Amino acid sequence: MVVPLGCPVGGHEYPRPGRGSPRGGHAAHPVDEVGGLTITAGLGYTAPLWAGAGITAAGLVVMVIAYAAARTRVPTPVPSS
Repeated sequence: MVVPLGCPVGGHEYPRPGRGSPRGGHAAHPVDEVGGLTITAGLGYTAPLWAGAGITAAGLVVMVIAYAAARTRVPTPVPSS
């Protein structure tokens, strides 16, 4: 079935050209803007992949630090008799 853009079908309206995302032209997530910024900066179309890898690596570092901090045991003081 071919549906013209902007026509409601099944209660949902397909986006019209130039309308942007469903939230009115904003990125779906703030991290999505990083990919656009890397392309705009002239780093090429593979730059968003590297930016995503960097963000993933940073998240992994935070996770490892949090895990190590959670496993650290603080000695309980022994009450004096």
